[in-house]
Amino acid sequence: MAVEVKGTTGSAFASFEMTDGEWEQAQRLRGRYELYLVSKCASTEPVITKIVDPFGRADFDVTPVLWRIVARR
Repeated sequence: MAVEVKGTTGSAFASFEMTDGEWEQAQRLRGRYELYLVSKCASTEPVITKIVDPFGRADFDVTPVLWRIVARR
């Protein structure tokens, strides 16, 4: 079982980011990978949304947004 938690002080998530490693683990573990989105996390009443198997969700659009570029030495 693997758990990833993302938080925002806002009232909802319009989107969220996962690292390549997080996404690879979500793909590898599938139903054993749970993602918790915590909105209003700085308030006294945070809202928690649990997502099981984010890799297998058909209702998400997934777009790579970040690549690390390192100069060779």
